[in-house]
Amino acid sequence: MKAGFVQVDITPSKLVPLAGYADKFRMAEKIRDPIYAKGFAFADESGKKVAIVITDLLLISRYLRAEASKRLQELGHPDVLLIPTGTHNHSGPGSYWDNRVAVKFMGHYQQWVFDFFADGIAKAAALAIEDLAQAELKWGIANVSGLVENRRIAFGPVDDKMPFLVIQRKDKRGLLTALSGHPVVVAEHEAFTMSADYPGEFAAQMKNYGFDQAALAAGAVGGSTVDFNKALLSDTTLHLKSLAARLAMAIASAEISTTTDVLKFYEETGELPEIALNPFPAGMPKIALKIFAPLLEKLSVHLKDDVMPAKAVMAGVRIGEGMIFFHPSDLGVGLALDMKQKAQSQGFKYCMAVGQALDYLGYIHRPQDYQPVSGPGFFMMMTYENLMNFYGHQSSSFFAPLYDRLLAQLQ
Repeated sequence: MKAGFVQVDITPSKLVPLAGYADKFRMAEKIRDPIYAKGFAFADESGKKVAIVITDLLLISRYLRAEASKRLQELGHPDVLLIPTGTHNHSGPGSYWDNRVAVKFMGHYQQWVFDFFADGIAKAAALAIEDLAQAELKWGIANVSGLVENRRIAFGPVDDKMPFLVIQRKDKRGLLTALSGHPVVVAEHEAFTMSADYPGEFAAQMKNYGFDQAALAAGAVGGSTVDFNKALLSDTTLHLKSLAARLAMAIASAEISTTTDVLKFYEETGELPEIALNPFPAGMPKIALKIFAPLLEKLSVHLKDDVMPAKAVMAGVRIGEGMIFFHPSDLGVGLALDMKQKAQSQGFKYCMAVGQALDYLGYIHRPQDYQPVSGPGFFMMMTYENLMNFYGHQSSSFFAPLYDRLLAQLQ
C-alpha cells in the first residue's frame, strides 16, 4: 500500500476569536504555537485514494468539508474521499461557521477565515496525495489506564485502549492515533492564547521517538477527559510524557502488518429525527420539562434554521486488519466502546474511533448514559452535555443502522 503524509500551517495571519466556550467571548491576544492541518493519504494498487486531515480546530462543519472537497477537486484530485476532523481544540481559532448558534462559541463569522481553513484542508490532502509512496504499516494498541477519566458519570466507562497506526517509509515516519479525552489544557491557563493545545504538545513529544509527523485525533470526548490536575502545568508535562512513553513502548512491540494491501473506505448517510432538546437526566419529572418547554422550543427553532442538517453522515476506512470510523459528534465514550466492540466482533482486529469529523451534531450518548448521577460536578457536566445533545436520549439509535452498513461495506 502507498501512504503519504504532510502538514500545512493554518495559523491565521491575523488574530481572531477563539473557539470552545459558549459562556465567554475570547479574542486571541497572542499565538503560542502553530495551528496545523495534518494530511494522511492512502492508496491501493488500483489507484483508489482516501485523504484524512486532522486539523487543530474545535470541530468541522459540513460547509467547511464541502468547500474543502471542492477545492481539492480544483487542485486536480476529483476522485478522493476527503475526511476532515477537528481535535476539539478549545484554544484554536474560531470565526469559521456562519450561524446564530456558532457565534456563541466561535465568535463572529469571517469569510476569509472560512476560506483560509478550506484552502488549508484541501492543500494538506492534496500534498499528502502527491506524497504517496510505498509504506509499511503497523497497527497496535497502547494501554493508557489512569490517564483518562469519565467526567459525566462517577466511576463511569472509560476508553483507556489507544489504537494507533504507524506509517513507516524509507524517508520518514508518521503516526495517526486518537485519545478518548477532552484535550483542553492551554485554554484553562491562558484563555486568550491561540494554540494547538494538548494535541500539539503530543506531536512535539512524539518527535522525541522519531516521528516526523504525529496526529492525535479526537476520540470519544463525550463524557471523557484527560485525568490529571490541569491547574498545574507541571502535571500536564508529566501526563504527556507518560502518554508518549506508553505509546512508544506499544509501538516498539507492534509487528509490521501483513495485510496492508487491503484498503476500503465508505461514506454512509441517513435521516435524522426531529430536534428534541432535553437537558435533564432520565426519569426527571415531566413538570420540569413543561416549565422549560418555551425556552427549549426557542433554542430548537434556532438549531433547526441554522445548524442541524436533515441527514447525518459517517465514514469508515479499513487499512489492513484495522479500521477507523469517523463520527460527526462529541462521541460519547460508552457508545464508542460499544461500536469498537462490535467492529472487533466482526473480525476487525483494531478499531479507532474518531469524533469531530465530517460535520457537527452535538453530543451523542447511549440511552443508559442519561441516568441520574450524584454530585454537583457530575450533574452540571451531564446537564451541559445533555443540552448539547440535540436529538434526545435515544439519539444513538439513529446512528446504529449507518454504522452497521459501514461495517458491512468494509468487510
